[in-house]
Amino acid sequence: MTQLRGIGFAGFAVACLLAACSTSVQKVPVNPVLSGPAGAGAKAIQFRSNADSIPKGEEIGKSRFGVFCIPGKPLAWRDGRVNISDEELAEGFRAEVERVNFATVVEPGVSPDAAISPRAGFVVSGQVASVYVDACSPWSDFGNWRDARGGAYLKVQWQVYNTAQKKMVYETATEGSFHTNDSVLGGITELMRNAFASATQNLLADPAFYRSVHGNNPPVPVGAASSPMAESFKVVEVPKSGLNANDPRNAVYTVIAGMNRGRGFVVSMDGYMLTSEKVVRGHHLVKLKSASGRESLGFVVRRDEQSDVALVQLTERNSPSLALRQSPAVLAGEEVYMMDISAAAADAGIRKGTVAAQKDAAAPRLVRTTVPLVALDAGAPFFDKTGKVVGLAVAPADGRTQPVAGGFVPISEVLSRLALSFK
Repeated sequence: MTQLRGIGFAGFAVACLLAACSTSVQKVPVNPVLSGPAGAGAKAIQFRSNADSIPKGEEIGKSRFGVFCIPGKPLAWRDGRVNISDEELAEGFRAEVERVNFATVVEPGVSPDAAISPRAGFVVSGQVASVYVDACSPWSDFGNWRDARGGAYLKVQWQVYNTAQKKMVYETATEGSFHTNDSVLGGITELMRNAFASATQNLLADPAFYRSVHGNNPPVPVGAASSPMAESFKVVEVPKSGLNANDPRNAVYTVIAGMNRGRGFVVSMDGYMLTSEKVVRGHHLVKLKSASGRESLGFVVRRDEQSDVALVQLTERNSPSLALRQSPAVLAGEEVYMMDISAAAADAGIRKGTVAAQKDAAAPRLVRTTVPLVALDAGAPFFDKTGKVVGLAVAPADGRTQPVAGGFVPISEVLSRLALSFK
């Protein structure tokens, strides 16, 4: 009898785990966005959020808790658990449209309801018309309600106002969704941010929207070329000395994508970061945490799985940046350094090693070193003795916390694989 009860409980546990991995959220495909030709984004877009059409407190989905994702209270719109601000929507919109050659007048921290800027050629208004969330907080039994997994769906009503013509020139609605089986920091709000980004991408894929703001300039579908990095992506070069060179930790962030953790470092004056592709794999929106603990968002712009490198655009501006050493190439026996950004001082937590003479036959582009690495080091910068970045760390992918000798992708190879150049 005891054995039968044990089997029954095991079956119940398996059923609960299977239910925890499922979601009732509608999945919305994302269409290829239409990127404007060079210079087509001269007329800037300003984003404004309209008042929600969803009454505060209206039920919008399911909440679950615990390892087995036991059903809890229904989710209600803006009830304290569902808190996505207009500023967060504005930041997400800005990041998506700037990726496809639009200029914007939306700045992080500025109210989306501010007066129309004289620089704005168009004002795009977005109103959240429908929401559905199915989220589980699996670590709530341990007091962690911030993380959640599951899915979110949004429908957004859009209006495009032409400031020169002083009239509405286009109206439409798009949908977006996001799903993950990994717990994401930020929980329900993070699920909704990703769903809103998906809805924005579907707006940018709408030919009628494109014509309303770009006229007759022919669109270019992003990724339509034989390679997503067939064209060079230009960013603003950092001065040779870098910024805040006395404490490079200011330019290094912890990158959080679902359950993945790694590092990333800013390499341009306009806020672009290099990191490991394995860290951001499967995600286009990631959370960033600075050495001081400040949190922000980033959008994955380019990635190359083969070389394990990716490019992320920060939503915040004026971040300190690091200077790069593209040449000469590092030599066998040369000293290289890694830095722990959580150390109390800039000179604390430094790991020193040398470049190995022997190449890795399985990864000929990888430069092996004697510097010990852990999984969290993936995407971190390797420095030379002058403080310039020589490579991007490739760390163990098995989550280990015990250091092992690792290596890096040379910075010249990183730039080449991402087709990244400076202006």
